[in-house]
Amino acid sequence: ASKATNDRYFRTDLGMEFYWDGARWLSTLEYMVVPINMWVLLTSDQSFVAVLPRHGTLFTIWLTGVEVVSDVATTNNGSNNWLVDTRSQPSATHFVTLGTSADTADIFTRHYGGTPVAVVGTDACFEFYCIKQGSPGALAIMPALYYRLIAT
Repeated sequence: ASKATNDRYFRTDLGMEFYWDGARWLSTLEYMVVPINMWVLLTSDQSFVAVLPRHGTLFTIWLTGVEVVSDVATTNNGSNNWLVDTRSQPSATHFVTLGTSADTADIFTRHYGGTPVAVVGTDACFEFYCIKQGSPGALAIMPALYYRLIAT
């Protein structure tokens, strides 16, 4: 029988369950990576990285989304805000840019975005590049990456 979308299959050799999304076998478990387990306070353009876990040669990482919880301490509006650009390195493949322009100053706000994509096999990390637009207040940020594994 041929596979149908959402069919599940348990790989006893890996001890993992996968489902067919119509194009690939994805792990039923969605993983999360938090690059730093604390808030980072920024006052100027800065980047930091999330190291991608190694899952051996059997898998490709299928990035499903990026979440950023942010808080701009004071001034934050359409002209004075922060952008958080997410890209894999060293290929510099852009994934998503999230911004604070619609956020209320001094209120923690959750942002989520991105279109699922396979990560280039030679990429070892994701960079979160925080960019000031105008003169916003200091940015407190905690990002996270969400991904599944593609079985080969």
